Amino acid sequence: MGIRPTDLVDLHTHSNSSDGTSQPFELVLQANATGVRMIALTDHDTLAGLDDLLAAAGRYRIHPVPGIEISSHLGGRQLHILGLGMRRQHWPELEKFLEQTRSWREERNEKILARLNDLGFALTWEAVLAECGGDIVARPHFARALITAGHVASFRQAFGELLGDGCPAHVPKRRPLPEEVVKVLQGTGAVAIVAHPNSLVAGDGGPLTPVLELLLEAGIDGVEAFHPRMSPAQTEETLAFASKNNLLVTGGSDFHGRNKPDNPMGRGFGGRKLFARPMVDAVARFEQIVRW
Repeated sequence: MGIRPTDLVDLHTHSNSSDGTSQPFELVLQANATGVRMIALTDHDTLAGLDDLLAAAGRYRIHPVPGIEISSHLGGRQLHILGLGMRRQHWPELEKFLEQTRSWREERNEKILARLNDLGFALTWEAVLAECGGDIVARPHFARALITAGHVASFRQAFGELLGDGCPAHVPKRRPLPEEVVKVLQGTGAVAIVAHPNSLVAGDGGPLTPVLELLLEAGIDGVEAFHPRMSPAQTEETLAFASKNNLLVTGGSDFHGRNKPDNPMGRGFGGRKLFARPMVDAVARFEQIVRW
């Protein structure tokens, strides 16, 4: 099954194994319904949904890309790195690395829960777990638990007043260095992609090239140039940087289901379709991973 330049692809999605709301097989159904022919599952710090994704994709002749999203940091700002195309035989090696990141996440979650209760928002760990469909508990699950308990009315309020950066219940995340993440991902046969690089500049504004140059030193393989939060100008700057430095180009919707209703699958900034054409080198590489 060859991916054509005019086919839709989505190389950044999340399931309920982390902070999305759809099961992995539901992502495949959504891809099939919207005409997406290649889909990467990139849950945060877990590989739990990949087997289900691979099985479901085969039934619908959709090409799956085993992926993950790992948090790091750069210049005091959170950096997300996508690993795309991990070979199955190397998944156990990656799991060992992820055990540490999950341990840090668990410590952070305990502190978030304690802060919320100290602020007077009575919430139990069981209530948070009830909003989680997988093994990874993240801030969206706290937000849903707060909504369910009647403490806030919406996701926007939960993050804007309590859970977002700088808010009373926000707890910074401990993260590995970029070069550590890149090394472990490349050791699995994956490529290391800088996710939504616009998030690395204050207020999502300003030039991206200086921060991307820093990440070249960490050994990155590519950049996510197409994303709902990446403006056309930022996309053009990222594409120019990728061309100059011989980097792979990817794009994705950052689909989270109900947790990000404004991020439809297969669409980027302003609802524009994510065609394979500008990502042709990455797509060709991922086509070699899983064949029927």
